[in-house]
Amino acid sequence: NQTELIIFVIVVQLTNVAGAFLLGHLVDRLGGKRALAISIGLMVVAVLLMFVATSKLFFFGIGALAGFAMAGIQSVSRTMGGILAPPDQSAEFYGFDSVAAQASSFIGPTLYGALAYRAARWYQNVQGLGELAAEQAGQRVAILSMAVFLLAGVVVLTSVNENRARQALRLA
Repeated sequence: NQTELIIFVIVVQLTNVAGAFLLGHLVDRLGGKRALAISIGLMVVAVLLMFVATSKLFFFGIGALAGFAMAGIQSVSRTMGGILAPPDQSAEFYGFDSVAAQASSFIGPTLYGALAYRAARWYQNVQGLGELAAEQAGQRVAILSMAVFLLAGVVVLTSVNENRARQALRLA
């Protein structure tokens, strides 16, 4: 209901603040690459837990974890952008980050919706589930697609040489 939704948003926002603060400290202790990998790993855990969630309380806990991890992904990735950007090209790096974020805000929900729709139709037409059950099953399949995208990000992250970027900044 409306009250639960408001409480859920507050929980996510509070854990978001905590995540930005604590995962920001991890950048100083472990480096940006490791802190970002931890943030993405936490978000993958949250996505996998969403797949099996069955109660409101469990969902609220997942929201808290997702808020914490999401802040880490956002704040640590911006920090990494600052570390990796050559001093005379930081505007280009942050501009690219902005364009990528805007593109993903369209592409992600579109792919999620298309996958949820197709999976729901499959569950309804092939498996014989009722409309509501098929829709819920389709949403669960689409949730897993988020984990695939997050894991693809980790694969790309493995190619980043943070130490070389930090050394180049010191020499500049």
